[in-house]
Parts: sequence; structure tokens; C-alpha cells
Amino acid sequence: MGNPDLVIEGILITMDNDRTNVSKTGKDILTNIFGEAVHIFGTAIPYTTRIKDANYQYKNICEYMPDNPASIAYEIITKELISNE
Repeated sequence: MGNPDLVIEGILITMDNDRTNVSKTGKDILTNIFGEAVHIFGTAIPYTTRIKDANYQYKNICEYMPDNPASIAYEIITKELISNE
């Protein structure tokens, strides 16, 4: 079946933590598997416990803590996606 109109813009890495080998290895694996076939966004959403805090307040992270690195990353990726339309 599937949706013939579906377009994949790329892979967005979330819960990223460059201080861990798991994140580094995961990014390497994605690059090795998909290579040039699928765009991997350069902006990754960093891991932060503040996202859970925002959920408890019934807000998204951008509303809850606009200056949080995850908020900033979401704004960057949103602008990138909008500019690709």
C-alpha cells in the first residue's frame, strides 16, 4: 500500500548526546547505512530532561524554555524544513 505522495526529507536525530559513544556510534551507523541516499540533517535535537518537564506543564519545549538548546535546535530544523518547500 503506502502513500505515493509521501516525501522523506531526511533523518532527524533526536535525543542526541555527543558526550556518549552511543550517540556517536548511532550517527556513524546511519551515515554508513544511508550514505548519500537519504539526507541526514546536520542539526540534531540534543537530549534534555527539560522536555519531560515541559510535557508535565502541557507545553512544548519551545514554549516552556525558549532558550534551551533543544528549543533552539527545533527552531533551526523548522526553518530549514520551511526553506526547502
